[in-house]
Amino acid sequence: MARWIIITFAIAAMLWFHASCRTSRMGSIQLNQGVKTTLNGSNITMAQFTFDWFDGRFNAEVNNNGKVNSLKCRVRIRRDSLMWISIKPDVAIIEVFRVLISTDSVKLINYLDKTYFTGDYATIRSFVNFDISFGMLQNIFTGNPTLLFPAEQYEVSVSGNDTVLTSSDMNEYLTLKKASQKPQILFHAIWVDVAKRAWRSLFYDPASRMEVDLSYTAYQTVDSLQFPQSGKVTLRGDTTNTVFTFTYTKTEVNKPVEFPFSIPASYQKMK
Repeated sequence: MARWIIITFAIAAMLWFHASCRTSRMGSIQLNQGVKTTLNGSNITMAQFTFDWFDGRFNAEVNNNGKVNSLKCRVRIRRDSLMWISIKPDVAIIEVFRVLISTDSVKLINYLDKTYFTGDYATIRSFVNFDISFGMLQNIFTGNPTLLFPAEQYEVSVSGNDTVLTSSDMNEYLTLKKASQKPQILFHAIWVDVAKRAWRSLFYDPASRMEVDLSYTAYQTVDSLQFPQSGKVTLRGDTTNTVFTFTYTKTEVNKPVEFPFSIPASYQKMK
């Protein structure tokens, strides 16, 4: 149960907004690198979404190896400082989990079991089997791209209307992925649309043998700023297949918010 909770809130930090000025991308995603160019990642400009404060409510669904949970959540962010997440089941009125994420720690309260969790990012990485950080979570949340390598190390190609940045040859990665011996390389690909939005990212970590596939399916404009509105995150591993989908129902940007978080004295620490 604890592992599922940690995975849920880690993915929950990858979320966004409700419909308004919406543009949707339809159809299946093609893992085709397309026509290679002589450019590298440093030649490609990607949109950056800026904010100081964020407060949003979203509906989400987590399908973890076939077990589906529907959630209603609220997330608040102070840029480069704090993330606060409240989670409750779709059918419940009472909050069951509350999470506080700083740049160096993660804390969680389980109101249902009257327990709590505190730990650093090393502890969290051991749960989710992926090398996450505050900056990565914040970038995923805001739709800003995260580069795992120096920009000049990315190959650039054109696939349809997208510019695709890859840390190594994608066809080689796909071939290795299908082989009995899993790829031994850290692989990263980013799809950038005509509006310069990094609308899809694909990560593969050979240490955990885990692939994380994030795509934004719609965007909206809030206070003249454009953010992802809905999307999907898929985690694939040897024993893990988790799909997280989300859509925001209400959001406010650049209005200061509070981050209430207090662990009751009677609660027991999670093992």
